Amino acid sequence: MVKQPHIVALLDIYYTANNCYMVMEYCEGGSLQARIDAKEEINWAKAAHEVGMACRYLASLNIMHRDIKPANVFIKEGVCKLGDFGFAHQLGGVD
Repeated sequence: MVKQPHIVALLDIYYTANNCYMVMEYCEGGSLQARIDAKEEINWAKAAHEVGMACRYLASLNIMHRDIKPANVFIKEGVCKLGDFGFAHQLGGVD
């Protein structure tokens, strides 16, 4: 589990016989894609900086997100948070 202000937090995981449920932090502002679709004004410099901070943190853990796009950037209280780690990959160490 990663913990950083610009990454959507994974709060808990529940397993059943047939499913895995992940409880994520609620981001009331929706996604950047939803704001683009609604033609809302977006501070792109701020969004890019905050996503960049998330990527920098992930890189320090040797994790690649591999699917950064507006639909995977969520907004909570005006802060952009990178989410949806379905394609993420942790890089192995060098031998």
